[in-house]
Amino acid sequence: MAVQTEPENQARVRYATRIPILKGRREVIGYKLLFNSHISSYRPAAPVGDTARNAIDLASLIGLKALCDDRLAFLDCDRETLLSGLLWLLPPNEVVAELPPDLVVDEAVRKACIELSDRGYQFALGNFSANDPRQPLAGLASFLKVNLATTTLYDATSIVREFSELSALLAENVDTHEALEIASGMGFEYFQGYFFRKPNVVSARRFPPNQIVEMQLFQEICREPLRWDRIEELLKHDPSLYYRLLRYANSALVAVRGEVKSIQQVLFFLGDREFSRWCRLTLTFDLSRAKPSDIVLAALVRGRFCELIGEQAEHGDADLFLLGLFSLIDAILDVPMLDVLEGLPLATEARTLLLEHEGPLAPFFRLMFCMEAGNWEQVWPCCNELGITEEFAAGCYHDAIEWAYRAVVEA
Repeated sequence: MAVQTEPENQARVRYATRIPILKGRREVIGYKLLFNSHISSYRPAAPVGDTARNAIDLASLIGLKALCDDRLAFLDCDRETLLSGLLWLLPPNEVVAELPPDLVVDEAVRKACIELSDRGYQFALGNFSANDPRQPLAGLASFLKVNLATTTLYDATSIVREFSELSALLAENVDTHEALEIASGMGFEYFQGYFFRKPNVVSARRFPPNQIVEMQLFQEICREPLRWDRIEELLKHDPSLYYRLLRYANSALVAVRGEVKSIQQVLFFLGDREFSRWCRLTLTFDLSRAKPSDIVLAALVRGRFCELIGEQAEHGDADLFLLGLFSLIDAILDVPMLDVLEGLPLATEARTLLLEHEGPLAPFFRLMFCMEAGNWEQVWPCCNELGITEEFAAGCYHDAIEWAYRAVVEA
């Protein structure tokens, strides 16, 4: 089967977003990738047939592993792409081809799906419905994806009952904990959506002792100047954190001559900026231990993206990295944002941003949310409001994804 290549004069895709896919409530198995060649409101989204080409382009630009955190990439795949052999340019253990609901299942398509499986690729039937004409492929497909926003509860339950023995059932548009409970009750095992990025506060809860120390440390690194005596006192109350800080200071990550044996030496050699950055990353990982891995990745991407955008956009003295990172702290802790921020010495505009997404720094969050959700038509106005170009925003987002992936891998 001949492999088609992208024309040399075709503009490279620059904009991608990803929707997490989980097994159960915690295990992220992959991401549904959405692409666009441009993001201004007057420019059309990439056709479904371009998705594989876009994935290949992004894979060469930042790496498919980084884009999907070394997990599966779910890609839209129409008839032309399926029959062209273009997917063979992507690693088989990293890709799930998602076949559209209007796909006509003839002998050519059936053979192509068999070849997909024989080559080690997986495929999914997107927007699967009751009496779906693609039913002959259900036994070959790894996933049947049911859109809960467009499928009745009766039909969704019928699909689970009829096809659960043939393929894994995946519920789409699961963006709230209520939707998760409904889908789980029907028998779905896989879920696509952002339900875990929102707090699930069923009752007030107390912070465990170690989290109290960690939140107090967050309070201290928000102060200017840093109170090193107070920081040292807090570190001594968390032996694990104390040990990791010493190990970090003695690693190749920092250029320190001689062995560092005390917290005083660590604080002296690292300085305010490097120590604060280490604390932010380490505490974020620690506080999110009971959450899916994606929430750490998303928080790091947000923090780094805001920080990079701040290199060209006016933001005063605001710590954009911390604000982006903290935009998910309520979901990480399952505690209302107001309770999380209590006692943190943040400026009024920072608190307003985190609580209400309003104020002079709000354009940073609006752009961050649009890039994350693939809301392309709103990206251009956000960029214009910040006085930056779309190309700069896209580059920052790619760099943030790559940086966050490395941070997670090296953690």
